[in-house]
Amino acid sequence: MGETTHPRAAATELMLEAINGLSGDMVFVYDDGFRVRLATGEVLQRSGWDPDAVIGLPLSSFVPAEQYSRVEGHLLATLAGRTSQLDIFATATDAIYAAELWPLRDEHGVITGGVAFLRDVTEQRRAESALTRPGAPTERERAMISTIRRGLAEDRLALHVQPIVDLSTREVTSLELLLRLIGDDGALLMPGDFLPTAEACGLITEIDRWVISRAGRLLEADPQLHLSVNISAHSLAHPGLPDHVADVLAGSAERARRLTLELTETAAVASNTLARLFIGRVRALGCRVSIDDFGSGFATFTSLRELPFDELKIDGALVRELTTNENDRVLVKAIADLATGLGKAAVAEFVEDEATARCLHDLGISFGQGYGLGMPRPLAAEADARKAVA
Repeated sequence: MGETTHPRAAATELMLEAINGLSGDMVFVYDDGFRVRLATGEVLQRSGWDPDAVIGLPLSSFVPAEQYSRVEGHLLATLAGRTSQLDIFATATDAIYAAELWPLRDEHGVITGGVAFLRDVTEQRRAESALTRPGAPTERERAMISTIRRGLAEDRLALHVQPIVDLSTREVTSLELLLRLIGDDGALLMPGDFLPTAEACGLITEIDRWVISRAGRLLEADPQLHLSVNISAHSLAHPGLPDHVADVLAGSAERARRLTLELTETAAVASNTLARLFIGRVRALGCRVSIDDFGSGFATFTSLRELPFDELKIDGALVRELTTNENDRVLVKAIADLATGLGKAAVAEFVEDEATARCLHDLGISFGQGYGLGMPRPLAAEADARKAVA
């Protein structure tokens, strides 16, 4: 048996490598006595603190006194090996910071302190408050928030699947999990009906965790199954999510290699450091990572080089008119060459007909997804079909 690295220790090492590259946030590395070992971030500097001068200061120096007892409970949780999340209110500036606390371990897996990552969420919290403040949102928005919360509490989220197909053999290589919500009246709600509200009111990470948990059960039940799961941009800021992935996989590298986590290009580039941390941690578990909607955002060659992804998923806007639009064909061919040169897979979305599938194959795209290759269908129907084939 080869040497192994404690997963939490490896995750922490990956995180520390990127800490000095963070911008627009505050990050504190602290010891087991809650004294600062390292501090960085533009917000910290704008607040008048010298990052070198704060080393050795207690964390209580940075938290309003009336809030420290609450914060201390979360700090103690990290020393017990748990991640923790809370909001801290900067009373002097009326700013609100979302704090994500991670345990810090040495190379032997022993907890030596923690890392506090703070990001300014003032505008986001005000928007969330507006959604829940009586009279501010529409009746429909308030009803949808209640529906989502009841759906989570009553397990009324539903999974559909759509196949990802090898364009050479037309064999199904993987299934993407697609989310639906069963409304209070029993009607099936599509993602566009409820996910924007879930993101606005802060419920999206709970939804992501639910989908990941279901994916883990499915992978455990069927050793031939390969799944792709979408991760929202909001969830990248929650360091507990990779831990949740690790817990769901229960140390199984075999199941991990059959799980692909999809991040949109826009989220991956806009939150580059967070994306790198997330990708590094889940790939250390053995999971694959896909950059979704590629071509719709503003990824540069530098950002692609910095993101250790496994797959590019081409945005449907470049595929819909592929057979009639020469410019789209040039761009898709360039993406195919880029993926090949980087040693990555390329998947085209919105493959609506046979002509498009053939064109993609001719341009060097290996995999496709869309109504022309397989319609979304309920997970139960897919399970029955797989049993019939078996």
